[in-house]
Amino acid sequence: MSFTNKILSSMNAAQRRGPLSELASVSQQVRSSREPQSSAQSSREPQSSAQSPASDAAASQTSEAQAEHNYLKGLEILKKAEQAGFHDTRVLYQAYRHLLVALRKNASDPRYPCGVAYVLILIDQNERAKGYLDLALSLVPDYARALQLKEVLNKLKANPDGEIKKYRWKIFAELPTPRSDDDFDDLYEAVEDFIEQETHAFMQSQFSLALSLDAGQMQKQQLLLGELRQFLYLVHQKLSVLDQEIEIQDLERSLEPVQKILKRLQNTLSQASEMRFLQQDIQLAYADVAECAHKMKQDPEANANALNLRLERFYDICDVLADELDDLSKQGPITLLEADYNRLIQEVQVLQELIDDV
Repeated sequence: MSFTNKILSSMNAAQRRGPLSELASVSQQVRSSREPQSSAQSSREPQSSAQSPASDAAASQTSEAQAEHNYLKGLEILKKAEQAGFHDTRVLYQAYRHLLVALRKNASDPRYPCGVAYVLILIDQNERAKGYLDLALSLVPDYARALQLKEVLNKLKANPDGEIKKYRWKIFAELPTPRSDDDFDDLYEAVEDFIEQETHAFMQSQFSLALSLDAGQMQKQQLLLGELRQFLYLVHQKLSVLDQEIEIQDLERSLEPVQKILKRLQNTLSQASEMRFLQQDIQLAYADVAECAHKMKQDPEANANALNLRLERFYDICDVLADELDDLSKQGPITLLEADYNRLIQEVQVLQELIDDV
């Protein structure tokens, strides 16, 4: 079950931001749209009663009445789904079926395809939703609800992960405290679904656990580490509640893949941090040696004695750095530092040769 379904519950007006808040706003309009169509909309419907026999008119009215009945039934189910936090996708599919019947019974009312599109967005079927919004706008080009939902789709497309995840996790964190056995069962299912979906999302996301000294890559890994910690914190909060009434061992086991990623990422970043500091020391030493070599090339006679004293210090620095590399190699490969260290050693040898030639 996708927790994108839950994006609309428990968001008050002061908290609403971004495309998902616009979706929440459209939710109110979709569910409250029981008013008769405007004259502009009505003018687009076939005027069959004036042009058809009485039997055709009666059939048309019956079809329209059935459409409206299913539409209102779909909105009623949506309201209940929203009050329950959009926890059960089966309820959303019930609403979807009623709204789809309404559209099939009366394809000239833009409210119906707009309602279908709204539910499709809730169940992560954005491409299909776009088609129904196009249909609504073909009926009434300036139909406000369809235009708003179109804007929501555009913004979700521009930021498909961060915006959805932000509210998905917020809604999960705000799931109500259970008060009955049924409530505990519902919370158990919600936690189970949340773990399953988020674990799948983590596994499918394009992240690297490989050791890297690139600042950008390390920053991405730090962000992922923060997300993993937040995810586990949110889940453990709910598990502590469930543990009062329900066995949670299966849920705890389902967290093991994420916990393994977390542990590996912690080790990777810890080693990368130490290597990063050591790399900076190596690079600073290289810069000092290179500067001395440059001075020797400019005026060997004047600088030879002073730089010979510094050369001894550079050898000491190289020995210290070599010891630190050996210690670090016990944690894992140090391949990323070998090129920098070898370059330092070569530059020290160049300085030695320049001094020896004087």
